[in-house]
Amino acid sequence: MIINKKTGIIIIPLGLFLIIGLLVQLNVATTFDYSVQSFIFSMHRDCLTVFFKIVTYSANWQTIVIFCAVFLTVKRTRIRIGLPLSFASAISTMLYKWVKLLYARPRPEIVFHLIEQGGLSFPSGHSMTGLVFYGLLIYFIAKYGGKNRAQKALMSLLVVLIVLIGFSRVYLGVHYPTDVLAGWFLGTSILVSAIIILENGYLEEIKFGKFKLQ
Repeated sequence: MIINKKTGIIIIPLGLFLIIGLLVQLNVATTFDYSVQSFIFSMHRDCLTVFFKIVTYSANWQTIVIFCAVFLTVKRTRIRIGLPLSFASAISTMLYKWVKLLYARPRPEIVFHLIEQGGLSFPSGHSMTGLVFYGLLIYFIAKYGGKNRAQKALMSLLVVLIVLIGFSRVYLGVHYPTDVLAGWFLGTSILVSAIIILENGYLEEIKFGKFKLQ
């Protein structure tokens, strides 16, 4: 029943991702991208640039690897949190790298870049993996963190962070808005898939020889 209810949350964002990808390939999204870019670039301020550099680095692979390493090191969080976060983040990273090669969309012109960033543009890997990683953290906080104001505040902050990561990629000139939207949609499909797997108790089924992971 859980899978049936959530299957649509996997298929719908995946379909939206494919639609955006088609629009990008047909150059139909260009006007939208340039209009949104122009509006966001008009917000450029030195203090905001520093802030959004910090925000965007929160979704760098180095940051996510450090977080995963911490969760994997602590025995209490190793299996229930560390492994799912690491696995989902790795899947997200491998998938977006493959999709980037498939669409081969160049990044915005380097003159707009406020940070050094190479590679291809579509979809935004930071937006995608940031949503998967911090989205799973929100899920774990809701599941294991108890119900109090601190929990709700932290979950709200992580939601804001996910949005700001996507915004930062456009603000810093290294992605088009449609790259970010595509990253969010594809990331949502991965996130919901991970949650479905977790809710169906796959951890209880993992065994290595005579030892069952606790």
